Amino acid sequence: MLAATGAPALAQVAPATPFSMSTLYGFAGGTDAAFPQYVTLAIDGKGALYGTSQYGGSNGLGAVFKLTPPGFGQTAWTETVIHSFSSADGAAPLAGLIFDSQGSLYGTTLRGGASANCPGGCGTAFKLTPPVTPAAPWTFTTIFNSDIGTTGSTLLGGLVFDGLGALYGSAVQGGFYGGGVVYQLTPSGLGQWTSAAIYNFSGADGGFPSSTLITDTSGALYGTTSFGGPAGAGVVFKLMRSGTGCTPVTPNLWCQTVLYAFTGGVDGGSAFGGVVMDKSGALYGATKNGGTYNFGVIFKLTPPATQWTQTTLYTFTGGKDGATSFGPLTLAGGALYGTTAYGNGGGCGGNGCGALFQLRPPAAPATNWTLATLHGFSGAADGGNPLGGLAFGALGYGFGAAVYGVTSYGGANGLGTIFALQCAHPAREVFGGAQHVACAQ
Repeated sequence: MLAATGAPALAQVAPATPFSMSTLYGFAGGTDAAFPQYVTLAIDGKGALYGTSQYGGSNGLGAVFKLTPPGFGQTAWTETVIHSFSSADGAAPLAGLIFDSQGSLYGTTLRGGASANCPGGCGTAFKLTPPVTPAAPWTFTTIFNSDIGTTGSTLLGGLVFDGLGALYGSAVQGGFYGGGVVYQLTPSGLGQWTSAAIYNFSGADGGFPSSTLITDTSGALYGTTSFGGPAGAGVVFKLMRSGTGCTPVTPNLWCQTVLYAFTGGVDGGSAFGGVVMDKSGALYGATKNGGTYNFGVIFKLTPPATQWTQTTLYTFTGGKDGATSFGPLTLAGGALYGTTAYGNGGGCGGNGCGALFQLRPPAAPATNWTLATLHGFSGAADGGNPLGGLAFGALGYGFGAAVYGVTSYGGANGLGTIFALQCAHPAREVFGGAQHVACAQ
């Protein structure tokens, strides 16, 4: 295991920067989507937002929704359910969606599907193909039925593409050792996909891989587990293909390296939402517990000369800064953005309704990162308990920039919301060979 713990730091908390908060949509119940969970919204080229909900839809088993920005001279966004799950095709989608180059959407479900080896099904991966004409329905295809024995079950995280068209995801249970798997889906022609478990978690190397994975330019995969490791507090891991300087151990097809194992103490524990990578190859993430106050931390893993180095950038106090971050962080304009599910007051059952935050890097070396609470949720019209990540995009069809996300609770009907936090100073940056909308610091 390559791991070295840096000294924990409690960064300074700054006043909120000038962002403008708007609730774009409150889920309505009935056949509408309801209670979106660990969702980072996907944004198309026209500014429309796409996501999933655990419940709702025409069968009450979850839905995929689209939120279209207002046209010229209009103010209201328009929400449409583009697929309702029926159990046979999946149920309870918790993670976000990704696009391919043709505009099709890909995602996962926690339950449902064809396997009878799990109560309510072991989960599915799916593809939604956009219609040729705007008013026609999207075409749904199940591309993977998970099975608790070989390919794992309970698909909590989403999917990621590699550079060759294959998809990768994680199942939090099952596999060879029962600790969950990382699986690969490879297109095999005529709309068919083949599946393989490329890594099986055994406990010491992590367990319950809950996050959506990321990939680097070499094709390596990075992710987190909520449990396992020496202290049982989860790990950050890297997977490499066979033939890239490693030899997998049967039954695995890829090699794993534990980059860091959490202790559950001041360094945090259970990095539920995964990691994000900067241009230098450093990894950033958040834990949902641990830290000085046991409300979680934000951490950085610096790539090695000889071993990876862990640094705690911020420790949540449970006050106005929030508590318990489930979602992944978003890196934009040199700052980190994220959500906390709880904290920031005593609403939402007494645990607090959560917050949106920005963590800015220090202006001078060896000084602290600075956290600003951009919005504290009330649990009322603005929603509460955000569990997912944040997505940067243009402000509808306009020229501004905004941070988009969902809440799992609250809104006009108490079923969750979709929100936009407009940047006061829009900016654009080039990262990964593409231009991205960001907010200037």
